[in-house]
Amino acid sequence: MTTGNPESLSEVDQQRLLEWFDGSSRNLPWRANPTPYRVWISEVMLQQTTVAACIPYFEKWMEAFPTVESLALADMKRVLVAWQGLGYYRRARNLHKAAQIINTQGWPPSLEGWKAMPGIGNYTAGAIASIALKLPTPTVDGNIKRVYARLTADQSSFSQLDKRAWKWAAKNLVSSRAGDWNQALMELGATLCRPLAPKCEACPLKSCCLAHRLGIVEQVPEKPVRKRAVELHLAAIVYWRVHHEELEIGLIQAEQSNWWEGMTIFPTQQLDQSLDQTEKPNAIGRVTHTVTHHKITFAVCLEQVHGKMSGVNFVRASALSELPMPSAHQKIWKLASKKLLDL
Repeated sequence: MTTGNPESLSEVDQQRLLEWFDGSSRNLPWRANPTPYRVWISEVMLQQTTVAACIPYFEKWMEAFPTVESLALADMKRVLVAWQGLGYYRRARNLHKAAQIINTQGWPPSLEGWKAMPGIGNYTAGAIASIALKLPTPTVDGNIKRVYARLTADQSSFSQLDKRAWKWAAKNLVSSRAGDWNQALMELGATLCRPLAPKCEACPLKSCCLAHRLGIVEQVPEKPVRKRAVELHLAAIVYWRVHHEELEIGLIQAEQSNWWEGMTIFPTQQLDQSLDQTEKPNAIGRVTHTVTHHKITFAVCLEQVHGKMSGVNFVRASALSELPMPSAHQKIWKLASKKLLDL
């Protein structure tokens, strides 16, 4: 026996989901005190990061920058160091820009105000407006999109699905508890209505789920076509020297349009041929890293220099941990430092 209509959930189904959320939702640090600042930071971190991975970064961030003012006044280097390991560093730069705007103009009081902030899209704006500001605003992330697709057995293409999911979310919003409702749908998708091995028997909306009734839960929604990774072969040059009896390493700052804009990296050179560490002088090994549909293989090369180099900044090897360095280049340094210790 089914209850309700998946296209337009009944009050009974809505209440059932909210009761499930009230009793079963995960104890996440940003939920304990959902201020606009805490919700904003957590939502931006979660854009490309799992909840489990996000928690320690969120807690560390809140220790470093407990208020929007502390973030706005912080040096960009400190912000990037705090973000280090989360990837997609443009998010950190946008947080810093938005914090400076908020610190000057005040907190955005509306959905449209949040959409105008750097790095804030429809989903993040809707989440902040509903959870932190208690505004009757729908939102749709990947979890909600999947819940919608399964409830309605919507097998439309991925782009069409997005539009339909937003329309459905607006139609079924529980305005009196919009923040809890949006979180309940996200929580359902994250913990029960998972992409693989969904836990249908425990789902509070099982009775009105059309995909469950039709036995097509794992076929819905349609999987987007994965882009084939672009392979890049680069030489990473680790310039080193001994200065005043201390080991110093040559570094540069990543330029604009680079994945790691503004961060500290090793100089690199494009390699046209498939890597063979014997083909590059001074190569000591390889490091691989994947970023934004690109698989990068670095030939790590050591090169001793004396004196200064144009465009290269030498810093004490012992101070590298204090610099904002992306994980790919941390891997390079880990390999190079072992070799340097043997010299």
